[in-house]
Amino acid sequence: MPTYETYQTKAGPRYSAAIYVTGPDGPIRKKKRGFKLKKDAKDWAARETLKLSRQTQRKISRIPTFSDVTAEWLIEYKKTVKESTLRKTLGYLDRYILPAFGDLPLDKLTHHECSATLGQWQEKHSKYGEIARLAKRIYKYAMQRDYVDTNPWELVSIPSKQVINRQVEKSDYWTADELKAFLAEAEVYAAHADPWQLNPTGWVTSQAYAFFRLLAYTGMRKGEALALHKDSYDPKEKTISITRTVSYDVNYKTIIQTPKTRSSIRTIPIDDVTASLLDATISADPLPDSPYLFHGATADPIHQNRPRYWLRRICKSADIRPIKVHGLRHTHATLMLESGASVKEVQERLGHSTYSITMDTYAHVTDAAKKTAINRFTEHLK
Repeated sequence: MPTYETYQTKAGPRYSAAIYVTGPDGPIRKKKRGFKLKKDAKDWAARETLKLSRQTQRKISRIPTFSDVTAEWLIEYKKTVKESTLRKTLGYLDRYILPAFGDLPLDKLTHHECSATLGQWQEKHSKYGEIARLAKRIYKYAMQRDYVDTNPWELVSIPSKQVINRQVEKSDYWTADELKAFLAEAEVYAAHADPWQLNPTGWVTSQAYAFFRLLAYTGMRKGEALALHKDSYDPKEKTISITRTVSYDVNYKTIIQTPKTRSSIRTIPIDDVTASLLDATISADPLPDSPYLFHGATADPIHQNRPRYWLRRICKSADIRPIKVHGLRHTHATLMLESGASVKEVQERLGHSTYSITMDTYAHVTDAAKKTAINRFTEHLK
């Protein structure tokens, strides 16, 4: 039971409180003086008694390891995220976090070890901040469950998401001439596909030109294009409605889910040539019952690795500098900005959640556009 004493000071009466808790190693005593009110002394005693009791209980029972708590945390986490997000999280845990901390009791990790481990992650993965924030989140869960009193990650400086450099490099996109050369070769590549009757994969390959033209002229993500249904395309209005995307689940099985963000759900206009290509693709489809605009030898969407294979073959044939398939999205945005489109127009076309993401990612173009704008202004006043 807590005990309280009153004593006199020049400023008036003050109270002290002392608490006693029986632990596995003997009694634990704690005392504090200087309370102006006895109520304050009692509040302190109640808080500290509870805290010491919890610490004592943890010493009596086994302190859980990081792996133990992670397994418990995942049960609830799985219910709140998409399959693709869960797959990424499990990858971070299996490759980075659990090898570093998995067998360690939660109360043994120090912020110095966290900081040192973060430094190692920085050398191995560009998303080191994301990995560290995941470890911090699991420790926060452990505190909520009263497994530990402190979170060692709270004392570690983790780079915020905002300071990550999003700006694309020159190697991530094509110039207008490079894009024209690629699409010309893609048209030849698709036209020489084997007939459907002789080789089912011939139909798959014949879609390559329409697929790449669509990416280059809309800026949509590869997964968004692969998940398009035929009724996502409005031939009368010449628009594409993006409402879903292709991804992988934890077992790397192809799944269809909602797009990356709410702003990714959008409807965008397409040019006449791209519309004609989509019309031809749909009318020539040997499996008209397939709901997908681009599908494989069966009615299912084309596998995500297929466009990368196409792109490499086309680039090699045309002797063009290869980029990633996602680079066509960067190419579209870059050329749109260079042609005079506003950042807001490009943001809406790409489905970016904020204006700043577009500005940060394509700063190399927006800076040039600013110079062009002032030159046009100057010329206008001459």
